[in-house]
Amino acid sequence: MIRRRLAVVCVTLGTLVASGSGARQEQFSGVQPELVQQLQAAKNDLAAGNFNLAQARMDMITPGASRQIEIYVQFDGASDDAKWRSNEALARGAKLWEQALHEHPFHVCDSPNRADVIITFRQEVFDHGSPAGGYVTWRRQVDENSWTAATKANIDVRTERPDGGPMSADLMTHEVAHELGHVLGLLDCPASGQVMSPLDLNHPLEAIALPSIDGLVRLRRAAQECRALAMVNTPRR
Repeated sequence: MIRRRLAVVCVTLGTLVASGSGARQEQFSGVQPELVQQLQAAKNDLAAGNFNLAQARMDMITPGASRQIEIYVQFDGASDDAKWRSNEALARGAKLWEQALHEHPFHVCDSPNRADVIITFRQEVFDHGSPAGGYVTWRRQVDENSWTAATKANIDVRTERPDGGPMSADLMTHEVAHELGHVLGLLDCPASGQVMSPLDLNHPLEAIALPSIDGLVRLRRAAQECRALAMVNTPRR
């Protein structure tokens, strides 16, 4: 297996209200805790009549729901064949999430200035000196003044195996889907065979098993319900 570590940069503007409930986190198993905290904060905003702020928090919790996540693709030292495999992996990885969520959260754009996520396909990816299949950093924020939310991420994906051979499109699809899973709000999974599992060079992911993302589906459903309440009560901007 290729070892995968994760670097996280999460900055949230505004006051977070912690859930203080292990049961609530368990309901959203596998989801990054800060998103569960934001859901509780949004519910508190609704109760206090802060409908614009609640809606902004929902936008942050469910990236790709109210507005597609714009992805810009770039290459570093990639051959023509590697570029083909990379584009194929991105298309297939995004498609896996469309099928799993019954949404269309991702869209490829033609400018880094418009991008929420920049994916760089490069021959090698390392994390603290160890070969990695991919690497992601992200930042989420809510601006309480403008009532807007933003999710930004940078993803590196390996195109060549540690032994020098090419990473197959299947392997790269798994890696792309995994890193996009972090952007959507999932944690790493220690079990094998799941989208958020470590990359197995011999058994790449073929589909996203719905039980493995049940917590994310529950979170997005709860956020959508809160968004609907906020929108009903939010004055037109």
